[in-house]
Amino acid sequence: MQLIDTHCHLNDPKFSRDWQEAVTRATAAGVDTLVVVGYDLDSSRAALRLAHEHTAILAAVGIHPHDAKSTNADSLRQVADLAVDPRVVAIGESGLDFHRDLSPRDVQRRAFTDFIKLAADIDKPLIVHSRDADEEVLEVLAETLSEGQRVVRHCFAGGPETVAAYARLGCYVGIAATITYPKADDVRAAAAAAPAHLIVLETDCPWLPPQQSRGKRNEPALIPTTAEAVAEARGESLTSIATQTTANARNLYRLRS
Repeated sequence: MQLIDTHCHLNDPKFSRDWQEAVTRATAAGVDTLVVVGYDLDSSRAALRLAHEHTAILAAVGIHPHDAKSTNADSLRQVADLAVDPRVVAIGESGLDFHRDLSPRDVQRRAFTDFIKLAADIDKPLIVHSRDADEEVLEVLAETLSEGQRVVRHCFAGGPETVAAYARLGCYVGIAATITYPKADDVRAAAAAAPAHLIVLETDCPWLPPQQSRGKRNEPALIPTTAEAVAEARGESLTSIATQTTANARNLYRLRS
């Protein structure tokens, strides 16, 4: 079984001492490709550094909506400069976070629009963060996306109607281990309803471990648990889900098989 973790944070300080061991555990579990995602300039540089140190790692570079207030022409240029590297497969994460509102909402929208356009300009997919903001995220995407632009709504947390709205825009949806949580009926229903060719798997580690590991650090080696939960929600075999989501991730990030 081959799986891809489309969104993880081995660049987080929680992995500073054992990120290599975490990669080894992941590959032993069948997770042979890990996309390490930046959330500011320093973490984006760290993601790229890891991608150059280990062949299983690829990088995404961007600025989280929490830090949208620090996004300007210079920081966009720095992200663009990092994105030229062939080990960078995506822009992000960017988007809107109306849960914590650490940057003003109008500033978040402006930065989000800038990153959508940057991703289109360099022809790399965009990783979208959304928390309590799907309606607005969908509105901005509908207004700004270029034809055929690749987008993934990471760590999907809505229900079937929301997943259908993203699918109408051609967006992939990243399913994380939240699907294993007892109260995550909406996510399970969304995973069941989502078009098969648009589902990818992620950990968002070190956060959001599977239910049986709550309270512990999450890591890429645990993503088979998410695959099993998606398979159960869709009434499909684990092998089928692994094959489909791996192919989807390769299409999203234009990875060689």
